[in-house]
Formats: sequence, C-alpha cells, structure tokens
Amino acid sequence: MTSRLLVDKIEGKASSGTIQMPAGHIIQTKYSSTDTKLASTSSAADVTLMTADAFTPKFANSHILIQLNMHFGWYNPNGGLQVVRAISGGATTYGIGDATVDTPYSGGDGFWVADEFVLANTSDDIYTIVQMGGCVIDTDHNTTSAITYSLRTTSSDTVYFNRQKQNATQGNARSSITLMEIAQ
Repeated sequence: MTSRLLVDKIEGKASSGTIQMPAGHIIQTKYSSTDTKLASTSSAADVTLMTADAFTPKFANSHILIQLNMHFGWYNPNGGLQVVRAISGGATTYGIGDATVDTPYSGGDGFWVADEFVLANTSDDIYTIVQMGGCVIDTDHNTTSAITYSLRTTSSDTVYFNRQKQNATQGNARSSITLMEIAQ
C-alpha cells in the first residue's frame, strides 16, 4: 500500500517561513543578471562589474552558494576577480571564497587570479567575447539581514565586461549571479 501526503502549504508552527530543512537542502534562490557593457578606464583600480539584487537569508547559519556566469573581451588582468559581500547596516567583506595564495598577484587577489587571460591580443581575439563560470560559497555571513553580493575586478588593466575589446556595438552578452541559500 502506498501512502500519500497532499498539502497546499507548509508553515512553521510558531510563524510562517521558519520551517527547519535538513542540512544540504536549498532554502531559496535568487537570480540577477545584467547586459550592461563595461570597459573600465582606469588601471590599478578595483571596479565593480555587476551587483546582485539584495538577498535576505532565512537562517544566520546557512551557507550561500554564489554561482557566477561572466563574459569578457580580451584583457590582461594582472589581478583577479572577487566577490564582495555587503550586509545591510553592517560590514562589507571583500574576497568571499578567495583562492589561498601566499601573496596576491600584482593587480590584486580573488577567487580567480591571473597574469594573462585566455585570449591573446591578436587581430581575431580582440573581437571575441568569452564566457567564464565561477562558484564560491559564503559560509560565515551570520545574519538574516539583507545581503548584497557584487563581482569586482582587481585588475591593473582595462577590463572589457559583457563586450568585446575592439567595438562595444558589435556583440552582446548577459552575465549573471545566482544565489542559493543552503540549510546547515
């Protein structure tokens, strides 16, 4: 005999939205994207490439999985990519999920750090847009206040984001940040 449980809605006994899920379950997700084209104009500067919509964790001890889908034209990073966490009314933390390195690269550090990009500065590559993925996890946000996550570059060269190097009007891309709260 098969048992079935049919419900329209599950709510916490004390208040709505407080059901404790088993560890590893996804509690909520949020997707944010941008097709804004950027060519940073200053070298040796930290530049924000995109920012996700505010995300409010349901539990202070949960983990936030941050999935990045990024598009770049050719550039010479001499630095890296970082995830920045800003808690509403609280602290800003740079470098969520950064790679463990003895010293940061000359242009900066991050979860991805490099001297050269995957493309060469040749006549063909300057017209190309490359897709890159990244994934980091925020294990110590310790809040149920709204959090804003941003992707920034710590490059010492001009960065071409959501566009090719040579011509901003030829070629389009949409980059995104997907946030998933995971029960612990």
